[in-house]
Amino acid sequence: MATDSPRWYEFIVSTLALLLSFAASAAPIPLYDLYHRTYNITYNELALTSVFYFVGAVSALLFLGRLSNHTGRKKLTLLVFLLCAFATFLFTQVHSALPLIVGRLLLGIACGLASSGITAYIVDTAPVKPAWLSATTVSITPLVGLTLGALSSGLFAEQAPYPFILCYIVIIFALAGCAALLFFAKESVTPEPGFRTSLRPRFDLPPKNKPFIRLRQ
Repeated sequence: MATDSPRWYEFIVSTLALLLSFAASAAPIPLYDLYHRTYNITYNELALTSVFYFVGAVSALLFLGRLSNHTGRKKLTLLVFLLCAFATFLFTQVHSALPLIVGRLLLGIACGLASSGITAYIVDTAPVKPAWLSATTVSITPLVGLTLGALSSGLFAEQAPYPFILCYIVIIFALAGCAALLFFAKESVTPEPGFRTSLRPRFDLPPKNKPFIRLRQ
C-alpha cells in the first residue's frame, strides 16, 4: 500500500532495482547464437534454459511471493541482487550449457522475487498522486528492463571487445551500484513473523467475485 508521504528516493531506487533485475535476465539472450556457434551448445539446450527460467520464476511467485513481508523489502531486494550477480558471473564461465541453465534458473527465481517483493517496495513508497504512477511503474519497468538488457548485450556483442564477458561485468557493477544506493534507503514495512506459513501457496479471489463461483469440498 502506498504511503501518504511519498519517499522519492526509495521509490526511484526500488524502480531502478526492478529494472536492473530484468535487464540482467535478458542479457544472455542475444548471445545464444554466439554460444551455439562458438561452444556447440545445441538449440535444444538453449531452449531448455527458458524452461528453467520459467520454473524458477513460477516457483518463486508461488512459494516466496510473500517473503518480503517477513524479511523486509530491502533485504529481499539485496537477495535479488545477489542472485542476479551470481547468475551473471556464471554466464562469464559459459563453455557448455550447464552454467547457462543454472544461471537462467537463478535469474528466474530472482525475477519472481522481484515481481513480488520489489514491486511491493515500489508501491509502498510511491506518491499517492498521480494515482496511476505506481501501477504504471510496476507494469512498465520489467518490460523496459528486458528491452534495455537485450539491446545493451547485443550492442556489446557487436561493437565491443570480449562479447562473452564485458556486458556481464557492466551488469554486475550496475547491480553493485544500485545496492550501494539501496543502503541509504529506508525500509517501508515492519517484518512480520510467520515465514514458514508464508511458504504455503495461497489462492484467493476478490470478495465481490466469490458469490459467482461455487467450490466443491
